[in-house]
This record gives sequence, structure tokens and C-alpha cells, in this order.
Amino acid sequence: MFAKIKNSRYMQYIAALTATLSNAAAATYAIWPSPVLSLLQSEDSPVGRPISDDEGSWVVSLTKLAILPAAIVAAFLVERIGRKKTLLIAGVLLFAPWFLVIFGTNIWILYVARFIGGAGNGFVVVGCSIYNGEVAEKDIRGRLGSTLIILKLVGSLVVLCVGPYVSYTVLAVVCAILPIIFVGLYVFMPESPYYLVKVNQKEEAEKNLRILSSDLVDDKFIRDRITEIEKSVEEDMQNKTTLWEFMTNSQG
Repeated sequence: MFAKIKNSRYMQYIAALTATLSNAAAATYAIWPSPVLSLLQSEDSPVGRPISDDEGSWVVSLTKLAILPAAIVAAFLVERIGRKKTLLIAGVLLFAPWFLVIFGTNIWILYVARFIGGAGNGFVVVGCSIYNGEVAEKDIRGRLGSTLIILKLVGSLVVLCVGPYVSYTVLAVVCAILPIIFVGLYVFMPESPYYLVKVNQKEEAEKNLRILSSDLVDDKFIRDRITEIEKSVEEDMQNKTTLWEFMTNSQG
């Protein structure tokens, strides 16, 4: 019976893979300058004038500069509003910049778009890894981890394969479709049972755990898993370290 249960955890795969779609949407930001930068520096620049080399460097780097501060904010939000809501915010942050790219008329709007997109990347880095680690059982996390790399490649290939053959606006529209697909699917996925236990929503945690488990599991299996999660949460709370404690201990 255990083998049947083990082989029918399709909802764990679906939930984790859907969350990982956010990585495809995030990857487009890193690659987007490749087919676009030469156009931005030309006389036909969509931002009204050719941009300089320095401005081009900012277009490339602003996304990366936003990742770390956004990841710090996301690390706070995953504990306050949950893993799912944090990733949904990431979806919005990954979609909105393409709207600015399409309708923006100057370099400063493009800067803002790139920075917001980088913030979305930071949210994905934190939210996706935590969510997948909590909804998937240990023996399938490695396989799911490889899909993260694959979907990053998918996002990159979309830009590299489509970018040279379409207009600036069409490429932005194509890139905007990825976060729409992600949010449209992920909104139906369950919140992490681990987080729900942590915020004392035990009944909802049991409900979501049933969704993520096989139909063959019984009440005892669910209760035992909830007990394991409660112990894990308790250990995490006991070993919790603040950022200040981490920094001062490191210096010591």
C-alpha cells in the first residue's frame, strides 16, 4: 500500500512545478537586454533617443541590484502572509514591468521597470524554494530541483528565440504572458501545510495536506504528518536566530 501512496503524489508535483513556473518568468529579465540593447542604442530607440553605454549598463544591472533587497523583504513576507501570497506578489512584480516597457517613453521608466522586475526575481528566489521544499516530500525534492534549472532555461530561450524576429513591443508582450500563466495556475495551488501549522491553522493544514497526499492515505497518516510538521516548527522556533544575532555571532 505504501508503494501505491508513494507513486500517486501527483499534486505535490503539480504544486511544485506550478510554483517553479515563476522561474521561467523571472529568467526573461536576465536575458532580455541581449536582443534589445542594440535597438535601444540605435536611432530608432523605443525610449525616444539612443541610450549611452552607461545607460545601457544600468538597464542590464538594475535587475540584479534589486534582487538582494527584494529577497530580504520576501524572507519577511513568507513568514507573515505565507508562501503562496508571497509568490503571487512575485507574479505581479514580474508582470507589471512589461506594461511599463510597452508604454514607457523614456529611459527612466525603463529603469523603474527593470528594478521592479529584479524585485520579482528576489521574491521568486525566496518564495519558490521554500514553497517547494515544504509541499514536496524529501525523496522527490531533488527531481523537482532540476525542473527549476529547466524552467529558467525555458524563460531564457523564449527571449533568445523570439527576440531577434519580433518588435520591441511584441517581445515585451510575449514575456508578459509567462507571469500571467504562472499566476493563473498558481492561484489554485494549496498553501504550504508547514506555514499553516506555524500560524495555528491546523484544520486548514490538514485539508491542504490531504490535497497534496494520495487519496489512499487515511486519517492516521495525516495526523502523523501534522505531528511531524508541528515538531519541525517547534524546533525551528527554538533555534530561531535574528539577523542581528547572526551578524554579531559571525563577528565574534
